[in-house]
Amino acid sequence: MSTRCRLALVNVNVPSKAGVRQVDALLFTPHGLLVCEIKGFTRSQPGVLTVPLNGPWLVDGEPAALHTLATANPHEQLRGGLFDTKNALEAAGLNVGFVRGAVVLVVIPKTELKLGDTRNVGPGIDVVLAQRKMLRRLVHQMRDRTGRPGWSADTVLDACRALDLHTLAPTREELLADGFPDTLPTADRPTSVPAVPTAPKPTPPAKPAAPPVQRPTPTKKATSAPRPAPTKVSPVPQYRSPASPRPPAQRPAPAAASATASARRGWPTLVVLAVIAVLTTVACVVIYQAFHGH
Repeated sequence: MSTRCRLALVNVNVPSKAGVRQVDALLFTPHGLLVCEIKGFTRSQPGVLTVPLNGPWLVDGEPAALHTLATANPHEQLRGGLFDTKNALEAAGLNVGFVRGAVVLVVIPKTELKLGDTRNVGPGIDVVLAQRKMLRRLVHQMRDRTGRPGWSADTVLDACRALDLHTLAPTREELLADGFPDTLPTADRPTSVPAVPTAPKPTPPAKPAAPPVQRPTPTKKATSAPRPAPTKVSPVPQYRSPASPRPPAQRPAPAAASATASARRGWPTLVVLAVIAVLTTVACVVIYQAFHGH
């Protein structure tokens, strides 16, 4: 990336919930936005600078002589400007990804200061010395983290308008001349070099399978099919309403009664009738002769 491909706005105010927030510098690059807090030393203090988990920053175990507020460390001051900047961009509908922060230390000339363990400043915040080599390395690290440009000339101008910095921003043509891209790459383009394929690992020979154990098959006894159990039909219960009267018994008709009696008497009755008929005929003959005789 070209050394000209960046835009720095120094000592600006950004919107915040409390009104405005003073920020020492905003560094725009095609690969991200860097919010900077610049701190200087009040005296020459050589040694190794470390950031403890709690308390002031230290140089060889003594509090660092930094220009800072009485109740805040440099990274605590930076967090306020970092969050307010990101919130203002999101409120304007700009999805610019992760906004990083950096504490830039300016030492007294001819002071040998080295950086020790500074991890306790928190994620997304770096601590660097105000040296060209370290600042250039910080910009390259932003490029390596993102992998592809995420800020075009139009994105920078939109961010400046969201932060109310449009009067300080350059023109679109100037941003293009400084190296900011006109358009951003599409999401489907590869952003990293594809990995070199490695040779497949040899597959270990498969272990021979153990012969199956043959178990004796038990002899089954022939069994006759079970007979199905008779189905029991439950009688339907007869319910009689107590309120309904019992119907009167019907007597059989006379003809039906005679037929029934005849059927019950059977052939002896026929014999008796035949005898009566014969006797009647004889009686009739006798009576006729008695009245018509001499």
